[in-house]
Amino acid sequence: MVVGLTKPPYVIQETNSGFEIELLSQLLTSIGKKPNFLYVPYGQSLRMLEDKSVDALMTVNTSIIKDIDLLSAPYVTYQNVVITLKQENVSLKGISDLSILPTAAFQTANKVLGEEYINAVNKNPNYFEVATQKRQAKLLYENKVNALVIDLNIFKVVSPSVGGMKDLSDVDIHYLFPKSSFRLAFKNKKHIKAFNSALAEFKKSTEYTTLKDKYNLVQ
Repeated sequence: MVVGLTKPPYVIQETNSGFEIELLSQLLTSIGKKPNFLYVPYGQSLRMLEDKSVDALMTVNTSIIKDIDLLSAPYVTYQNVVITLKQENVSLKGISDLSILPTAAFQTANKVLGEEYINAVNKNPNYFEVATQKRQAKLLYENKVNALVIDLNIFKVVSPSVGGMKDLSDVDIHYLFPKSSFRLAFKNKKHIKAFNSALAEFKKSTEYTTLKDKYNLVQ
């Protein structure tokens, strides 16, 4: 199973843990599959479903995998936001404002955040995408960019490790994007029904609530 590089609290490569890893491990085990996670840069991972040794691809949606027949039901929701330093007093009225602001985004942001976003960042000579979210946050605190496009839960974890405040009081959070739901892409369609059934049952359980609480997810 192909997964992007570490992005706590969803994926923690060093310990093979995190919300997504633990959720999918439990679900796949319950349908008789033993997941083996292969960590690669997210931009590279999107091309790997064609590899003979790969059975599934994590954290995708219909913007990335067009054939919906290959996709499971949504199993995780991300809240992408724009983060700016409070001391900079940046005012953002909409996505189009990102056309002029030096911005570091997560890999494939220009594929999953919609046409308005694509149009804005294509006009921005100081826009780029970064493989790891810790490096993203570091760029902001080193004043090398003025804005980040990043999931809020990920920023909450990585920010303190590069000098940010735990309570996020040093930043402004701009909610310019709707929540994004992500799915598994299976090479073999026959696994999808069993996975979806296991997911629906697990979401009703106390174990699911406990797992979300373990990683303090804002959903």
